[in-house]
Amino acid sequence: MKSQRKAAQAAEEAAGRILGPDGAAKFIFEEDTKGQEGQFRIAGEGNSILIKACDGVSFLCGLNWYLKHVCKKQITWETRFPLQLPDRLPSLPEEIVMQSPYRYRYYLNYCTYSYTMAFWDWDRWEKELDLMALGGVNLALSLTGQETVIRETLLAMGMTREAVERYLPGCVYYAWFFMGNMDSFGLRMPEQWYQERLELAGKIHRRMLELGITPVLPGFYGIVPESIGEIYPDVKLAKQGKWCGFSRPSYLSDKDPLFSRMAEIYYRKQKELIGDITPFFAAEPFHEGGRREDFQIPEYGAAIYGEMKKYREDAVWVIQGWGENPVLSLFERIDKQSLLILNLLSARIQDSSRITESFDGIPWIYCPVHNYGGRNSMYGFLRTMAREPLELKKRDNNLAGIGLAPEALETNPVFYDLFWDMTYRREPVQIKEWLEEYVERRYGGKNESVVEAWRLLEDSVYNSFVPQPGGAESYLCARPGWGITSVSTWGPKQVNYDTEFVRRAGKLLYGQKDRFEDSDGFVYDLVDVTRQALANESRILYNRMMYWLGQGRKEKFREAVKRFQKLLRIQEQVLQRHPAFSLERYLKMAASWGAHYGMETEFLKEAKTLLTTWGDERCDVLHDYSAREWSGLTGSFYARRWELFLAEQIRQFGQTAAEDGLNLTKDWEDDEKKTKPMMGDSAWWYQWEKEWIDDQYSFVDREEENENGEAFEEVYRILIL
Repeated sequence: MKSQRKAAQAAEEAAGRILGPDGAAKFIFEEDTKGQEGQFRIAGEGNSILIKACDGVSFLCGLNWYLKHVCKKQITWETRFPLQLPDRLPSLPEEIVMQSPYRYRYYLNYCTYSYTMAFWDWDRWEKELDLMALGGVNLALSLTGQETVIRETLLAMGMTREAVERYLPGCVYYAWFFMGNMDSFGLRMPEQWYQERLELAGKIHRRMLELGITPVLPGFYGIVPESIGEIYPDVKLAKQGKWCGFSRPSYLSDKDPLFSRMAEIYYRKQKELIGDITPFFAAEPFHEGGRREDFQIPEYGAAIYGEMKKYREDAVWVIQGWGENPVLSLFERIDKQSLLILNLLSARIQDSSRITESFDGIPWIYCPVHNYGGRNSMYGFLRTMAREPLELKKRDNNLAGIGLAPEALETNPVFYDLFWDMTYRREPVQIKEWLEEYVERRYGGKNESVVEAWRLLEDSVYNSFVPQPGGAESYLCARPGWGITSVSTWGPKQVNYDTEFVRRAGKLLYGQKDRFEDSDGFVYDLVDVTRQALANESRILYNRMMYWLGQGRKEKFREAVKRFQKLLRIQEQVLQRHPAFSLERYLKMAASWGAHYGMETEFLKEAKTLLTTWGDERCDVLHDYSAREWSGLTGSFYARRWELFLAEQIRQFGQTAAEDGLNLTKDWEDDEKKTKPMMGDSAWWYQWEKEWIDDQYSFVDREEENENGEAFEEVYRILIL
């Protein structure tokens, strides 16, 4: 275990990255000989602020607490380091002492590694690790480098490199591979990629351990390629069927000697390549389906944990609570204290802990999903997060921690800001007062207008109380058709708040743009609220178009079409006002990695696929699951889809598309004049979407910055009408 002095040194180095050398010099990090893990003390005055703790996470939590609640400075994804501090720091009238009520403060989801992290370099990872420590995280899922562990294990089992490459997925699909959902789809990654993923993993894990964050690594639970039977003809395999159209890996029977042999090789390879760095191992048998009938479930669970325990006597099996998972009979022959369930249903389903009855006495973590697929609708449940974990902690001894398992990051910063606070609070937060402080530190000041805007947002988009996967989606992002009720298959069918609150909040923020225009947080929020207001308007305009179409009222339909198209154009212009809402930023990361391997085109296609079709024609149910309201994506992909669809509706009215500024340019007949799938069919859309993906230049360039804000003014003219 790292010494306390090393923890203080790690905190000092992190402060240097966050605040720069001059800012960091104003803080002293000192070992707290009387303290305990999860506690920090802050005292001092002027430019000599003393923070005492005994672990790196608590040191940085103390730093963050002072910056947020005393210095009124916010640190989030958009924050540019080094953070600028006043010449003289505010003094503390008395010592601040905070002790986390939670043993574990957990973070991340398998899906995060695909939807957000697939193309991260070390610089981006370094910032995220600092944010994790500042927020109190001491336990985090870590998948980077595990691709190589799996690969080397299969090679050691006698598989050829070609067979292993056919089995393993592309770089953006590993999340679902590790959960046993899919294999064999996506890019074939070059040898250098696997080696550099290991190097990146080494940097990540060294920094985690320096800061006091314990990694959760994937454990072995028997997933193998079906083709392993070609090497071991007598192997006992349980085929797992399909997941969303994709083939699943097969499972080795725990009765087969190969199960124990492969587990031994897997953990040995993990130790050689990653290190013996944690007792926590994640394993997800039968996640979102799979076939259980070939197993005696208690024996299978005992076998999975038994192999973990052979490797680490203190092993803890970490597993997601999601839908019908986990199958609790898996744990009948395992000491409950060797298990940890992440309750991903927390907050999403009211009283989920009462429904699951604390998983029959197994330790669990309050761990909402929050984000789904990277969709950036405004969404959260601030009131619930502010009280429920602490209330549950008081009455449930099996609640072992608090956490978040978002499928993607870099959306809805207010929700995460509150979560970082809750990791150390021992009493519920009064949201009204907390929001006023939030606005002040985010914008560098406040007035009644911006505070009122946030009250409206908290009482609408951030007070979600209906079980649903994320916020209200924008119909601008929908695959065009008749009878749309959601953009993604499982997306919310209704808006569960008063949309007028969002419009009013947007107008209030817009009215203060001159005062707060130098605040990056304010600009982000103005774009985000405006985007959500337009997203809500798109649902109304879509239904208006469909109404007049159904009524056969040509002029009314044409008017609604023009208004909907204008909404698309304005949304694109609004999104260009902040880089956080940019397709270009995402594609540049993918292109950079791809160029490194001489595979720029291939990496770009993989990145664009995940955002649009998700996969190939097999998985139509997943199209637009990751729909993101980003500039570039809106201006080319979404706008062009709608243009094609609406042009066809105009044509069916018996007039030319050109009359309405629409252009149906694609010849949808092949060389032999055989009819292609009908427009509007899923196969037709997939064909067009695939061509957009394959076009290396299929996104619009960022337009010249509109410094005068005409796009915003046009928005509010639209919303007022």
